[in-house]
Amino acid sequence: MSPEVQEGKLAQYLGVHCQSCGEPIPVPARVTRQITVEGESEASGRYVSILLNLRCRACHKEHFYDVNEARPVDGTPRPFVHGRRGHSLHHLPAAHARAASN
Repeated sequence: MSPEVQEGKLAQYLGVHCQSCGEPIPVPARVTRQITVEGESEASGRYVSILLNLRCRACHKEHFYDVNEARPVDGTPRPFVHGRRGHSLHHLPAAHARAASN
């Protein structure tokens, strides 16, 4: 059986769309569980907004997203590629970091 097909329906995950490139970004599982628990207690009037700082797996840019922007996305999340990071002084060779700070 294909990994995307489970018991006759397509796999889905909770995600937001990247503000830069529009690709879906999966919401972390622990946040998804918390949303579910809060959704059940929402009837009691208790609701907490969650702000997430997520990195897009396609363009590798980070943005803040409100958990209320999350929607079900068909398929499986894009795998995260380690080693590809945005440009910052922490990831430049030492000579470039010194030159940038002068």
